[in-house]
Amino acid sequence: MALTRLLYLEQSIEKGLNMPAAMDTDLLPRASDEQKQAQRGATALVAGVMRQRRLLDRTLDAWLDPGVDPQLRCLLRLAVHEAERGALPDHALTHTYVELTKGILHVGAGRLVNASTTRLPRSALSPPPLSASSQTHIRAIQRHYAAKAAAVHAAAQRHLAGLADWEQPRAGMFLWITLRGIPDSARIWEAMREAKVVAVPGGALNVRAGTPGFASPAMRISFSYNTPEQVEEGLRRLAAVIRSEMGGAPA
Repeated sequence: MALTRLLYLEQSIEKGLNMPAAMDTDLLPRASDEQKQAQRGATALVAGVMRQRRLLDRTLDAWLDPGVDPQLRCLLRLAVHEAERGALPDHALTHTYVELTKGILHVGAGRLVNASTTRLPRSALSPPPLSASSQTHIRAIQRHYAAKAAAVHAAAQRHLAGLADWEQPRAGMFLWITLRGIPDSARIWEAMREAKVVAVPGGALNVRAGTPGFASPAMRISFSYNTPEQVEEGLRRLAAVIRSEMGGAPA
């Protein structure tokens, strides 16, 4: 799953597109708990690789042919990133990526991965330790956004219950919702503008945007800048728009 998403991102970057933030997020609310956990893990892996992409490539370029197969490079980026995280023992990491490479590419590529992962620099990507002031600043930011995330989740429960599905945000600055009964969230864009409420249709951020027939019921709601009062009013207006689109009476 992580490799598939990483390849989507690589293709988008090569085409000069913005990073597709959705990465099938519109499927998340309908997935099982096990699928959601796997999806979150894959998303975290991909996000880590994309953040450190240049550093990972510098590490790989020390022994990797610049013309290596893009899929193999993606696999090795993931392997180096996982090695740095230390979540898997060395032998398990090597076995996992060798078998994955053999299945996706060929046995020869698996041998290259085997040779490469046995000499991965475990500390080459480690960031320097944070100062006490930096740690204090980060904790303050975490508390700030945690409060905002709790506020948007509570407002969604008050206004969007029965109209959409979502998960409580655990990180970041967005609430992703999936509309019920509206297969394409872009359909309500004009009505939202008239109601003076802004949220991003999820389809615009998906790697499949522009594909004929593609539609997404997902919608991305930002809570980074707005006050809790503004979020409350925005979700109230959004709920009224959704009800109107579904044929119900405005709230």
